[in-house]
Amino acid sequence: MSLVHHTLLWSMTRYFVANATVASNTIRHGILLDETRGQPVTTMAHQQHRIIYDLYALFESSDRQILRTFDLTTTQYAVLLLLDADYGQRLTDLSTRMVCERSTITRIVDRLERAGLVRRVPDMIDRRSARAVLTRAGVERRADAYAAHARMLERRLSALSETEQHQLAHLLEKLRTGLRQEL
Repeated sequence: MSLVHHTLLWSMTRYFVANATVASNTIRHGILLDETRGQPVTTMAHQQHRIIYDLYALFESSDRQILRTFDLTTTQYAVLLLLDADYGQRLTDLSTRMVCERSTITRIVDRLERAGLVRRVPDMIDRRSARAVLTRAGVERRADAYAAHARMLERRLSALSETEQHQLAHLLEKLRTGLRQEL
């Protein structure tokens, strides 16, 4: 549990104890629990965070399952989606776009290069840098994985109408923009 979550729960606990509104709730180990569920009393933000986390875990699991058939990890697939066969990307730019350390991108590109999906080429603008570009095999593997992944996503998101999918996309984009501003 993060410090913010712990602090929020602690503040809520102190408030409820001070105001004697604990009625159907119990305090265990400093955390206010809802007696009916045996779970911590949560805010709307906690509930939304939990839903987003659960959705991430569900999508990640199905992504791993689909991509395993193409001998790719989810991170390798994400890198392949950012590359092309002509110009590619500098490794430093890839690390920024993937929100990960440069050493992590180096290891991922090393593995993709060993698999014959990516090759490194010198950067014409900055000779100290290398660019990662897709090989023909990388273009083909990415296309095949993309098609299978798209079919899986269509199936998974079919629980929502087209209008609901547009609304969800709008709200998630708004949330992502706000979170990026905090980084």
